[in-house]
Amino acid sequence: SSLILIDYSTLLIYSPKKQNFVKVFQCKNSKMSSSKAAGIPSGVLDDVDEETKVQMKDFFAEEVSSGKSAWAMTIETIGMAEGSSSQKDIYAPDLKKGMLLIKAMVNKVKKARNHKKWKLDLVPLKQFNVTLDDVFTAFLMWSRKEEETRYNVTKAFKRLESYATWIDDHRADLKEPFSAKSMKKVADAWKFMLTHDAKGRVVWWLDLAEWDLAAIKSKFPPRESIRFVFWICHLVMFDPKAQENGIIFVESLGKKGMIETFTVVPMDLGTQMDRLTIGVLPLRAKKIYTYNHLRWMSVLVTLFKPFMSAKMRQRVIIIPRGDDPAPVIEKEVGGKAAIPAGFADMKGGKVKEDILAKFFKKMLAEEENNTDFDC
Repeated sequence: SSLILIDYSTLLIYSPKKQNFVKVFQCKNSKMSSSKAAGIPSGVLDDVDEETKVQMKDFFAEEVSSGKSAWAMTIETIGMAEGSSSQKDIYAPDLKKGMLLIKAMVNKVKKARNHKKWKLDLVPLKQFNVTLDDVFTAFLMWSRKEEETRYNVTKAFKRLESYATWIDDHRADLKEPFSAKSMKKVADAWKFMLTHDAKGRVVWWLDLAEWDLAAIKSKFPPRESIRFVFWICHLVMFDPKAQENGIIFVESLGKKGMIETFTVVPMDLGTQMDRLTIGVLPLRAKKIYTYNHLRWMSVLVTLFKPFMSAKMRQRVIIIPRGDDPAPVIEKEVGGKAAIPAGFADMKGGKVKEDILAKFFKKMLAEEENNTDFDC
C-alpha cells in the first residue's frame, strides 16, 4: 500500500480494490488527536491481511500506565523524537556559554518548584566517571542543528526536563545502585553490540535472532530490562563521538513474527522504553536500518511514517526482504572494520570485542578489585 499525507491532518491510503486513493482519516490538528485515540484510527488497516490487522489493533489498543492507548503513547513519542524549537528560543554561540545558560535555567526552575526530580540523583554518574556537567553537555550537543555550530539552550533544557521527569517517574526501578555485574547478566540476554564507524558515529547492533527471549521474559523481572536499557543508553549518551557525530542503528529482526517481537517485554514497559530512547534521551539517530523482517514490519513503518518529520522518514531505511543487507550496511559504516564479527548476514565483520564488551571487562575488574579491597 502507498500513503499520502496531505498536510499532517489528512491521510490517504491507496486501495488496490478501488484503484484509487481513499481518505482514511482527518484530524483537527497536526498531532492527529493522538492523546485521545483509543487505538489505530479506523480505516488505516483496511488493506492489511486480517490476521495482521487483528494483531496490530489488539496491541495498540492496550492501555498503558499513562492512561493512554499504546497507539497514542507511541505517536506522542514519535513526535518528541527531534524536540521542538521556536523563534523565542535562547541560543549560545559556544559550549561554555551554553553551559552557563542551561545551569541558570535549571537553578531557576529548582528554586521555583523545588521538585526532587531536579536532584538528578539517580543518573549513574559514578560508574561512567562523569558529572552533571557531562549530562548538561550531552543535551547541549544534541540541541545543535547539523548545519549550525550554535546551541539551542531552550531546546536542550526542554529535553533535559523530560529526562528528569522520566527518571523521577521510574524512581522505584532506578533507585537500586547499578553494578557492572548485574548489568552484564541482562546484557548477555539482549546481546546488544556497539562499535564506532568510519565517520566517528556509534553503531548500535541488534539481532533479535540472538536474543535470549526465555531469559528476558522469565529469568529477569521486567524492571531489569528497563534498568539495562537506561544504563546502556547512558554509555552511548556519554560517548564523545556519539555526541559529536550521532548514532546508527542496525536491526536484524531475525524473521520474527509480530506477536513474538511485540511480547518480548510487556506493552506498557515497551512504550516506556520507547519514550526514554526516542523522546527523552539526547541520542541523535542518523540512520535506522532494518532487515530480516517479515511483512508486518513494512506495514508498521508505513503506518508510522506520516507521523514522522520529513528528516526522520529519510533516516528510517527498511532493506527489502530478500536483498543482501551487507553491501548497504558496509557502505554506510565505512567497511568491515566497524562490523561485529558474526553479526547477522554481515560477512567478514572484524570487530571481535565491541565497546560494550570492553567497558564490561574494565568495570568488572574494577568492581572485583574494590571488593577485594573492602575485604
